[in-house]
Parts: sequence; C-alpha cells; structure tokens
Amino acid sequence: MPSDEMIFLTTRWPHTAVRVLNRLPDGTMSMPYRKFSLRPIGPIIGAEIVGVDLCTSLASETFVEIDRALLEWKVLFFRNQAAGSGHQRAFALNWGQLEDHSVVPHGQTRDAASMVKDDKIPSCQSIWHSDGSWRAEPPCAFMLRMINTPPSGGGDMLWADCAAAYENLSPGMKDAIKDLNGLHDSAQMDGNSSEPTDPTVRRSKVPSTVHPVVRVHPRTGRKMLYVNAGTKSSWLGLEPAKTEWLLRTLFEQACVPEYQVRWQWQAGDVAFWDNWATWHHMTSDYDLKDRLSECVAIIRR
Repeated sequence: MPSDEMIFLTTRWPHTAVRVLNRLPDGTMSMPYRKFSLRPIGPIIGAEIVGVDLCTSLASETFVEIDRALLEWKVLFFRNQAAGSGHQRAFALNWGQLEDHSVVPHGQTRDAASMVKDDKIPSCQSIWHSDGSWRAEPPCAFMLRMINTPPSGGGDMLWADCAAAYENLSPGMKDAIKDLNGLHDSAQMDGNSSEPTDPTVRRSKVPSTVHPVVRVHPRTGRKMLYVNAGTKSSWLGLEPAKTEWLLRTLFEQACVPEYQVRWQWQAGDVAFWDNWATWHHMTSDYDLKDRLSECVAIIRR
C-alpha cells in the first residue's frame, strides 16, 4: 500500500512531462481497411465509418474489420443510418450476448435501454464514467442509436481513452496505484430516475463488485485506469478522504483534450464504443425537449 508521503508526492505531480499518444498496443501495426472507409477524428480515439449500412446484411469480413477498428479507435461512429431497433440488435449480437436492462426503462426490445431526456427526466450522466462497472463482468461494448435530438442542438458526448490516461501518469503515480482495488457499489450508481432509490433494492438487482484500479484490457493487453465517478467507488485499504483525493487526480486525465473525442449528435447517428477502454461524458447544454435514443450493452461470449 502506498504511504501517505508517496500519495502526496504523486498527486502533486501525477503526469508525465511529455504526453505519449499510442493508438495501438506496442508491437501492433496499423493495417488498411478494405470493406469501408475510415475517417479518424482524433489522433488516438474516435473514427467515423463510411460506407456501411447497418440496415443491410453485412459480410463476416466486414464485421472482422469493424471489430479491429473498434479495438484500434475505441469509439466508432456511423452517420445517417435509418437503422431501427431490430437492426441495432442484429448488429450488436455479432459481438456477444446482450444485457437485459433490469434497472432502466426498456426500449422497443427488453435488451435495449430507452434513454429519454426531457423536462421530467433530466440528464444525470454529466460525469466521466463507464457503464456497468459494478458488475463482475462489465459490458465490453455499447451501441447507442440517436432517434431524436433537441431542436436547439447540444447534448454532445465525449469519450476518453483510459489507456492513454494511464500511460501518461508519472512513474510514481503508477507505482502508488498499481495494487489498489476499488469497490464499485451499485447502490450509488447514477442513472435514470426510474431506477430504485433504496440501496438494498439496487444491490439485490445488481450486486456490487471489486475491480483493480489498473485493469488490463482482455483483448489488447493494454493497462488502463478503471475507476468510475458514477459509482463513487471506495478503494479497499484507503481512507475515504484519500480515495476522493486520488479519484479527482485520476479523472483529471480524462480532461486532457489529446485523450478525447467529441461527437455532435444528429438524428440517425450510431455510436459503437469499447466500454472497457473508455470513459464517456454527456454534456447537458441543451433544452430538455424531444431527446430520445436507444442503447444496447454487449456482454462478450
């Protein structure tokens, strides 16, 4: 366990002097995409896929390339899609089983969450977080389909690369957190107002779990920060004040623009992201009118 002095020193100077921007794990070569065009949005995270219609039956080779693009860019965007709930579900099933959303309102199918934001259900996702971290096996990916957007615009969504956030910590900070584990408490999770407020009821639906603060991506092998402001996690072995102190410092990494991608929604947009490798954050700068989306969570087989 890190000493108080080590925590103090590494928290004052948590970052490396020069930012390292690695899109791929060490030793991995970038390869061209032949089944579609890919337009990078940022240097290490976020790319738009052009030439894929989610309403059509896609060849297996296309899914293989999309999967590779997801691991490389962490967040993929598809513009101007006419896809409905059935198309979204069929596409997502190529990556694994879909989660039954037990604590949020259902969309057109039981495994689609209806994300309604209006004057009665305001946004409560304006923090950096990953979804489902209170589960023993958090969803590996999410797919969000935007149905309606506010007339005035706004409500952009941002994602941050958790591997870049970790890799740019100072050696002292990496050493300070390398053996820490965090309790992700489902009773404190933020979400839609339809969720039960009683902690006992929440825990009966979704038990809390423990994850290492530094997690290894099971497919790429990259080390990542795995903390979640949405669960207000406690870290085993540290006092609450020290936990809060370190959490604030680590989440500062998500605020570094080079580690981020920002997406301005239009109706018909689809975002597909690696939930293990990213945090996300929704801006609440829009009129609460007519914003509707559906989201599915993918649990890898």
